[in-house]
Amino acid sequence: MLFAGGNNGSATQLLDRQLLAAWLNYANGAVALTTMVDTDGKGGVDTLFGTVIAAAEAARLNPASTAEQLLALKNILERINN
Repeated sequence: MLFAGGNNGSATQLLDRQLLAAWLNYANGAVALTTMVDTDGKGGVDTLFGTVIAAAEAARLNPASTAEQLLALKNILERINN
């Protein structure tokens, strides 16, 4: 799961990898659902981690989500995870 073929995985696989990493960070106490995180890449905190993870999970489960939407959420989670 953590290896999605490098950058050649599908949008869903790449999002799955970042979702798993985010949940592992939560499980080991690195982040709480109430932790404010940077979602816009401007260096400040602007959204609760719980809000981000809920949005990513909802988009992942929605068959109507586009690859662009999934990749945008993947990028947000990747920024948080790193």
